[in-house]
Amino acid sequence: MMTRALPLLAAAALVVSGCGSDSSNKVDVKQIRSVVTQFAEADGPQACKLLSPDGVVNVYGSFTQPVTQARANCLAKSSSFKGAPIKLTVLKVIDSDTVKQGALSQDGKITYSVTLRKFGPSWRIDEITQHRTE
Repeated sequence: MMTRALPLLAAAALVVSGCGSDSSNKVDVKQIRSVVTQFAEADGPQACKLLSPDGVVNVYGSFTQPVTQARANCLAKSSSFKGAPIKLTVLKVIDSDTVKQGALSQDGKITYSVTLRKFGPSWRIDEITQHRTE
């Protein structure tokens, strides 16, 4: 009898743990949208501050350099950044520390998927993928 009860208790615990833990209630949607918009419109060094440590290392540190060197590389290239307005689309909450924000270029020709992660109280861009809208 006890061997049957353990799997049932484990299953019940999983069901109960899922109740009331909607992570979309735990994310600051306004801050997330602000970070993505600021990054898209940035035309200078402020864009570098909006990238997560992994994000800046992957793009400006060749995946291997220390964060400080990758940030310095980003700052050195920031004078050539050209910001542009975007239209925010769907926000998908992965968990309380990870979201994906969709965006569309102003002319509607490029779709972006922006992954953000929470670092303390702040959201930072971890990854951006893009493709042409057909």
